[in-house]
Amino acid sequence: MNNSSTNRRKVLKTLGAASIGAVGASGVTGAESNGANPYEGFPSKDSLTTEPITEVAFQIAENAKQNKIAFSAFTEESGMGIFLANGVKDSSEVPNTVKQLSDAPYVYAPQWVDNQTLQYWSGDAVYEQRIAGGEAGEAVKQSDLTMRDLVTDDDEVTTDGFSFSDCQYVSEVGKEVCVSSDAFSENLRRDCYCGPCSGGETPKLASAAFELTIYDGDYVDVNVGGWLGFNFMGLNACFWSGQEDTKVCAHECAGIDSIPAPADVVDAFRPILEPNGVNPNSPLGLAVIAVFVAAIVAFPGPTPV
Repeated sequence: MNNSSTNRRKVLKTLGAASIGAVGASGVTGAESNGANPYEGFPSKDSLTTEPITEVAFQIAENAKQNKIAFSAFTEESGMGIFLANGVKDSSEVPNTVKQLSDAPYVYAPQWVDNQTLQYWSGDAVYEQRIAGGEAGEAVKQSDLTMRDLVTDDDEVTTDGFSFSDCQYVSEVGKEVCVSSDAFSENLRRDCYCGPCSGGETPKLASAAFELTIYDGDYVDVNVGGWLGFNFMGLNACFWSGQEDTKVCAHECAGIDSIPAPADVVDAFRPILEPNGVNPNSPLGLAVIAVFVAAIVAFPGPTPV
């Protein structure tokens, strides 16, 4: 478990997301085009064995009976990955060894199905991996599972559909990111002026209202609402965000083979983050984007994969 506030964690359950990075529609991301490392500021892979897991992990799944902890983390070398620490009872400990299970730049929701079976989203689907005696077996694609299976319980799905809520602690900046969204609806047009827009409206989107809250301790640092969206344009999967009152929106497209890494869709979320003092390319901004993408991918309808 991450070190989120206990009370908020009861309301906004820890979720997860995952994916192999896909290059943006332009062929390069903004950070790549100027030679910058989009994950600068995150821990190095070497630090995963020199710092407590709580200080380097994005999401944590403890296995108390087996003294194993699986966790996702951003690293400055390759973005997101899923890692396994053996011989540790508590995430406050420093592991002696860490093994990388998935090298996808965007992964999400590691969770133990039983004492020796780990599930997580990676790239294009949910994968399951058997971990026995410190050795990891082959990751097997679970075609019958979706992101929604990882991030919600059956009792959270109502007649109105699936709503999303997630809190993640970003250790690099000591802040907690919480995102909640309404159930997504299909074929919505949002008020906006943009390249693909027509008559002041977006193309038809799968879309939902959301609220983003960023906590600095008990202080609310950012609280903003708007809408998230997704559609296909040609051979691209496109992620959107915007606000109804300002009629400002943005989108960024990626290939359809897998979920894009946070660094590959930063432009889609600039109108939400930058006006509220959050650099979308920063560790905090990329963590927010990771949760936004999870909310979109979890929508039980047209998905990016």
